[in-house]
Amino acid sequence: LSNPLKEDSGMATVFIRHPVSDYDTWRPRYDEDAHRRDEAGLTEVGVFQDASDPNSVLVVWNTDNVDGVEAMLADEDLEQKMQDAGVLAPPEVWIAD
Repeated sequence: LSNPLKEDSGMATVFIRHPVSDYDTWRPRYDEDAHRRDEAGLTEVGVFQDASDPNSVLVVWNTDNVDGVEAMLADEDLEQKMQDAGVLAPPEVWIAD
């Protein structure tokens, strides 16, 4: 069935999930990198921790620029920043439109 809200909005929702070594260490580094997300056209919906594992993080963004998101996620500088912040594995990315 057609979803008129989806067709009208042109927005996609991006879900990023990954484990971190310590949420309290990771979160400030994530917050400091907000300019990168702004440049990619992302609007933050929320940052969530798994109820059974607070070091399992889910980040949710909205965007109308999926290409910008994909370019941001492919940036080698971002990969290094994520490692420095304690991200333990490559992120699992899901883009829903």
